Formats: sequence, C-alpha cells, structure tokens
Amino acid sequence: MLNVEIRNENSAFYKGYILFLKEDSAKVKYENSTQEHVVPLNYLREPSDDPPLETSEVQVNDELEVYMSTREGEPPAWWRSKVKKKGDKWLHLDIILPDGSRVSEVVDQGTFRKLSRKLPLTRESFCIFEFQCNDERILELAKEEEIHKDFRALVGPCLVLPDENKHTLLAISLDPGVHRKITLLFDTHVQFLKARSQLSADIERASQTKLTGTSGITETFTIKQDFVGLAIGSRGVNITAARELPGINSIELHPKSADPNVYEVLINGSEQKAIQKARSMLEFVEEPVMVPEELISRVIGRNGRMLQEIVDKTQVLKIRIEDIENKDEDQERMVPLWCIGSRDAFELAKMMIEYKIKTLKDLESVKDERDKLANQLQSQGVSALNRLGPPFRGSYNTRGSGYPRERNRPAMPIRGQPYRGRGGFRGFPMRGGRGPPRRGFPTNREIAGDHEFDEEGQGYRGPPPNRGRGLRRGGERKRCPSAARGTSWG
Repeated sequence: MLNVEIRNENSAFYKGYILFLKEDSAKVKYENSTQEHVVPLNYLREPSDDPPLETSEVQVNDELEVYMSTREGEPPAWWRSKVKKKGDKWLHLDIILPDGSRVSEVVDQGTFRKLSRKLPLTRESFCIFEFQCNDERILELAKEEEIHKDFRALVGPCLVLPDENKHTLLAISLDPGVHRKITLLFDTHVQFLKARSQLSADIERASQTKLTGTSGITETFTIKQDFVGLAIGSRGVNITAARELPGINSIELHPKSADPNVYEVLINGSEQKAIQKARSMLEFVEEPVMVPEELISRVIGRNGRMLQEIVDKTQVLKIRIEDIENKDEDQERMVPLWCIGSRDAFELAKMMIEYKIKTLKDLESVKDERDKLANQLQSQGVSALNRLGPPFRGSYNTRGSGYPRERNRPAMPIRGQPYRGRGGFRGFPMRGGRGPPRRGFPTNREIAGDHEFDEEGQGYRGPPPNRGRGLRRGGERKRCPSAARGTSWG
C-alpha cells in the first residue's frame, strides 16, 4: 500500500492510497471508501513529514493546514486556512472555500500543521522495480494486499502488484532508500510467494480429494531414499510438474514403514497413460549393465567419450564403473556399468550399451575369420593376398616398442609419425635396407652387382650418381645410397 494525499476539486487534500500506476494517471482509493477512482498524477502528493504544531508555535495571521470536515457527512481533509485568534489549546481559523465563501472554525490542538512542501507527483517521482515472473499462481496470489504486509513492514512504504500483461511483479516506492531495500529482499519475497502458492495448491487438491474420495486408478512403486531429492526436484519442480499432468488426481510420497531407506510413491489418477507418464518422471533407479572385461575399454572410449555420448543422448544422470572379482575363473569376467537416472533414461542407456557390445563382438568374429583365412593362404605359399594383413602374433606391445598394438593389427608406425622403437630405423625408408627404396634409386643388390636395367626408358641404368658421400675412402662404393637416408615416402 502506497499512501498519498489526493487533491479534490475543492482544493482540499484527502487521505488515500494508490492501487495501480499508469503512464500519467493512477488508480486510487480514498480512505474509508470502497470506490476506486482514476486521477492524474499531478493531483497526488506525498504525505507531509511535519509533525502537528503546538499552539505556542503559531502566531496570528499565520497560514497552515488543518485536518477537518467542513460539512457534516463529508470525510475530513487537509484544508488551507489562516489563523484569526488563538488560545492556550485552540485556534480560531478562517477557511477559504473554492466558491469564495469563508468558513470559521475553532479547532483543538493536534489537528493542524505547517503548509505542506510536497510537490505534485510525476512519473519520475516513482522508483519502480520489475521482477520477471511467468508463474500464473504467483501473479494471482500477489493481488492479495495482505500477503505483502510483512514485506512492507521491513522495507518501508511501497506498492507490490502484478502486471499480468507483461508477466512481471512490480514494487513501486517514492523513496530511493526504500527502493534499495526492495532490490535486496524482493528475490526472497518471490520465493515466499512461490512456496505459499504451492501450499495453497496442495491444500486445495487435498480438499478436492477429500470431497470426491479416492476414486480412480492408483499405482504404487518404491524408490531409494537417495533418489527422493531427484524425484521431488529443485524446489519441488519435478513432483509439481507430475501433479499438474492432466488426469492426475494426487501424488503422495512417504517413507515405507518396513524399511526407512525406501520411500513409497502413490499415484492416483483417472487415466492410465497419465499415471505411467507421472511414474516415468518420478521413478529413479540405479541398475547395472554388464559388459565383458575385454570390451570394457572400447565401450568406455578414449577419455570416456563413448560413455559421455550415452549420457548426453539418453539423459541419464550418471554412469559409474565398479570392478568385481569373478570367483569362477572359467566364466567370462563381466564388469558392471551402473546407470543412475529415470526408468526411461536407464532403458535407453541399456539399449545403447548392449548394442555397442553386440557390434564389437560381431567385428571380433569377422576379424578372427579374416585372420584364419590369411593364415591358410600363408601356409599355402600364396603371397598375392598378403594385403589382408599378417595375423596377430605375440603380445599387445611390440618388443622394444613404446607404442601399444591393437589386437590383430600389424606393428607398423602410423603414417606421418616417427618410429621410436629400440634399434631398427628412424622413419621411412628404414635403415639397413629394410625399408622400401625411394623411387628412382637402386637396391643394394643392384649396386653390388652393378646391375643395369631399363624397361621402356624407366628404371636404373649404371652405377648411382655420386651424392656427396657415395664413395668410401679408397674409392669403394657404399652398399646403400646416402641420398635415401632421412627421407619420407608415399
């Protein structure tokens, strides 16, 4: 409530308060009146801060304001008057009315004050704080004046009202100090309004349930105590959304008497589809998906990339890995991936993990078949199909090599990266003549025998050219051309 003084056509100022603020006018209500009026802003002024005057402080012919009623049946107002005579505790005043007539009144001490120095209000006189609010229940609750009583008692005179067109809550004041307090406390006040509206909705729903009975379909399920917070949601958002689904009558959540670590959820509704949807929103589980130990690293992916993709796509809250000891060594070791989330999210995550395992097993079977075929061809001396790749032999790491080898993959360096194993070579071509020669250069055998060949003008003819270090001391030719050292090919 924002108290003001309202100037009437008789030039007197009546006590009242603002109900709603517009661009150049305001909706007001007079004190002790039920009627609402729209008046221009320049008809309003702030209440005076001056205390009532004592008779000893007043002199004859002084002008002051007196709070009185000039006619019987009219509400009192502040009238401008002039002191005609004075006594110990009374004053004889002349009040000039708008029609030019005068009214003489004798008033007691405590009903008069100095002339108000407050100026007429303008739009710039108000300090307005806006808070975005899209909750219709809060906007409806904010219309009640009594709901803001404690808030106004703390911050000072202000007006709190909803603007449903803009979906905002307005806090209007005339004092910058009050406005600063509003900015500090208004978030807390909105949280109070939200909690109050939720409680009111629960009371109304409980009253309707009591009147109509518990007719309909009721479904019950349990959740762990650790997941109660997830089911309720931050500030009750999740369970509120489930209760507001069409076809849901009530949702109750309470600890189970037999086991305090388990909570029981009862959903009552008129439609089975609505009940199932509400259950999918509230039922949170933690269940494992078993993965073979030999495939666990490929299911996880590098830096957990595959698991993160599953979390992002299925909206499960968390996936954690827990290693277990397999007592029976003959059985295949399985590693559980514990998925935490809603029932629907868990089913989706389980589907993605099981499909990933199936595809990896299929690929392994195809690779085994390929390696078996390659071994058969190699045993028969067939070299034309060596492009299938040599079968896997040995351990996962090549002896002396710092690079891990995957199963069924040849121990070859990645193209564009140097091979850093012990001994051997330092890039392509390999040292010692074990690497492929550069096109246009002879092999060691050709150099040793001074072999000459030419097929249609291509190939090598004669000894290799001298490229700086091609001859040993004494004129002997080296076995390997120095020009091929340190070059890359491909």
